[in-house]
Amino acid sequence: MNYAAVGLPVKIFFCPSNRDQGVVDLAPIAAQWATPLPPFAASCDYAFCRGANGALHRDWTRIPVTVRGVFNIQPPDVARPGIRLTEILDGTSTTFAMGEAAGGSAAYPVRDLNDPTQPAVDPLIGQPALLEQSWGAAGVGDSSHPWYGSVFAVTAQYGLAPDPRDEPMNRRPGTPTIVGPDGSGYNQGGRDWVSGFRSMHPGGCNFLYADGSVHWTSQGIDPAVYRALSTYSGGEVVSATD
Repeated sequence: MNYAAVGLPVKIFFCPSNRDQGVVDLAPIAAQWATPLPPFAASCDYAFCRGANGALHRDWTRIPVTVRGVFNIQPPDVARPGIRLTEILDGTSTTFAMGEAAGGSAAYPVRDLNDPTQPAVDPLIGQPALLEQSWGAAGVGDSSHPWYGSVFAVTAQYGLAPDPRDEPMNRRPGTPTIVGPDGSGYNQGGRDWVSGFRSMHPGGCNFLYADGSVHWTSQGIDPAVYRALSTYSGGEVVSATD
């Protein structure tokens, strides 16, 4: 069992602007799903970039390559999980690998999907649910449990023409991560949702790029450029001044 491991806080996984420690109490979640879980999962303030599409379908190959991020949810039985550096055709210096995802903060409650202006209330605790995630597990809920963040984040729920559904940086209240499920496999129907990037810094977030560099990105960035930075083979031209 990995119960002890997933509950171990790792200081480098926390953003100093948000906190220096934190754990997710899994007892309410275990009760909600009627399944055994570890007592705690150590939190983190960063998320892997899944690109510009919030699809949560087991067949990840249905997501068009033009909106895929360098990290995807892939089952362990695929022939070769993961993306090689040589497959990042847009360039490692213009492709997000990870970004900030401030967790456990009252600044980022989960939004009610029926009324996006209002926070969702977790009925088991009687309080607004806060976006939160663990480094050791990719939290995903469903439409009956829309209160969780995830260790993955996106720049759009559906980043394809003619009408992209963008996921703005630092959105408040924030979007939960839930399986619809969307039958298309690439979220055409908008039934799947993945949380966005967010921070406690005013005006933007820090992102780790695929070349290992870290850069600040303003939340006022053009949405098309933001989507382009989150994908590895979209074919877009993104300059250093964008």
